[in-house]
Amino acid sequence: MSSNKVTEIIFLGTGTSSGVPVIACLTDPEQNCETCMSTLTPEGEVNVRRNTSLLVRVNHEDGRVRNIVIDCGKTFYVSALKWWPYHKLRQLDAIILTHPHADAINGLDDLRAWTLNKVIQEYIPIYLTNNTLEAVKTLFPYIVDAKQATGSYNLTFFNKKKFSF
Repeated sequence: MSSNKVTEIIFLGTGTSSGVPVIACLTDPEQNCETCMSTLTPEGEVNVRRNTSLLVRVNHEDGRVRNIVIDCGKTFYVSALKWWPYHKLRQLDAIILTHPHADAINGLDDLRAWTLNKVIQEYIPIYLTNNTLEAVKTLFPYIVDAKQATGSYNLTFFNKKKFSF
């Protein structure tokens, strides 16, 4: 019996696929959107919403806490820049991708920050469905197949693990 236990859940993003604020609201001369306009003030920062994403921290039976991210969308890296230092995090132990839309996968390229020159870690296991893998292959062929990389591009090294619902 495993003694792994979820110790913490951190909301990295709680917004829609476009996030909040929305540029159409911010540039509206009528300024009708109170929520989006409020994000321009220090008090309104709480209204900024990035793509939905969770960090699940699991206390592993070996004593080390594992950091598992669910969905890595367009705004993931900005969220990580805010929350990783705040929570004194470094490693990213796994990614679970729930679906093949931009709000869940378009942050994959930014994961190079964890694997670049193996300074933090060598690779990040990614759990995804076949459908999501096909989308990743189309959008980020160099992530799935090292032969697709060009020039001095620093590859992200992933171990892909497929699952189905």
